[in-house]
Amino acid sequence: MFAAVDNSYRRAYHKTLIQANHMVDIIMDRDFCEGGSSVRLMKPKKPDDYVIIIGCGRLGANLANTLSENDKSVLVVDKDKSSFRKLAPSFGGMQLEGDGTDLSVLYDAQITNASAVIAVTNYDNTNIMAAQIAKEIFHIDTVIARLYDQDCECVYQEFGIDTICPAVLSSKEIDKLLKDTGGLGRAAI
Repeated sequence: MFAAVDNSYRRAYHKTLIQANHMVDIIMDRDFCEGGSSVRLMKPKKPDDYVIIIGCGRLGANLANTLSENDKSVLVVDKDKSSFRKLAPSFGGMQLEGDGTDLSVLYDAQITNASAVIAVTNYDNTNIMAAQIAKEIFHIDTVIARLYDQDCECVYQEFGIDTICPAVLSSKEIDKLLKDTGGLGRAAI
């Protein structure tokens, strides 16, 4: 079983294949071959370069684009196919339509090869369930979940799941800005 996504740029076509336990980039170059296309196998990707992002909203798409630009193999999972439109045209990763908490979808995503799973849907329950599945069933070392409800944060850290809470990050950043600009003296956030 393998997954492949074509993303054309310039005059070469780039595919990332995940087959068995190996990730390989293939460049199909139509410019330099008479009567057809040539295929060059690039070096296999390191396993620590494969990141699965569950949720292709603004944060998920931005994160996927950034990781892709930094030569990471990225697979984005989202239930809504239209969400993938948020990815940049230069995005060199893969897309998988499906539920990030569905085991068959995660097997299709080759989660056992992932070095990190990042759950950033708009739903705390989905993010935590996906994160727990990645951590407990598939034993992924680096698992990060976005949580809107900061009261749940400490519970999930006990499971070894790193969490990002936008409300906490925002309040810390506002506090820092107030301190840096001298506004309100020392903020009490």
